[in-house]
Amino acid sequence: MAKKNQERILEDIVFLNLWVKPVLVHGGGPNISDRMRVSGKKTEFIDGMRVTDEELVSVEEELQS
Repeated sequence: MAKKNQERILEDIVFLNLWVKPVLVHGGGPNISDRMRVSGKKTEFIDGMRVTDEELVSVEEELQS
């Protein structure tokens, strides 16, 4: 199942590249979760995807730079 989803995502990125230049960012999840936990904030997930609010965006930007 995961392999099929991965293939679909990659196909979507290739298709998107016809009109826009997509940026795929992945791999910071554990660091983001750690930072939120240390700061006493709760990270919310829906269907396995992190819900990103304004506060979380600032944490993500700090960790990704």
